[in-house]
Amino acid sequence: MPKLLAFVSKTSGLSPEQVAGARQQNFPKTLGLLTALPLTKVTEEVPKLVAFLATTLKVTPDAVNAVFTNTVPKLGQAVANLPKVTSGWDKIPVAKDLTRFAGEPVISVPEAAAYFKQDVVSAIGAQRVNFHKVDTTWPRLTVFAPLLMVVGIIVFIYGLLMMYITRPSKN
Repeated sequence: MPKLLAFVSKTSGLSPEQVAGARQQNFPKTLGLLTALPLTKVTEEVPKLVAFLATTLKVTPDAVNAVFTNTVPKLGQAVANLPKVTSGWDKIPVAKDLTRFAGEPVISVPEAAAYFKQDVVSAIGAQRVNFHKVDTTWPRLTVFAPLLMVVGIIVFIYGLLMMYITRPSKN
């Protein structure tokens, strides 16, 4: 980011403060990209960013993309690939039957995040007392697995014994 600001400032003749102000005023969501998210909104602003830089620097959009690629390659890679990353962001293909507890469908990633945050986590949080009760009541939950295994072994041996006792005699 500092390299990009310095390059735009140097090439356009604007001070670094003016470039930072223009960035904040004209592309607030692209600033989000530069600090990480929201990617969907940033994708919408990428063409505006390239057009603004092309106009400000008095070059073609292809020249701006070349500068991104050569001067700030990681940012250039992000700008070039962001539309591919976010193109399917709003649709979850396997979630056709997924609904919130209130019945609204969950079909996008932001809706899925809200579903887990507001519905699932709060429902599990509401069951905390029950989890605590199961965890602290005797017999401990960890007793049941070995107990069931022992009972299973006894039933298996009993079955073998019954097969041995009831086998047909060889007369």
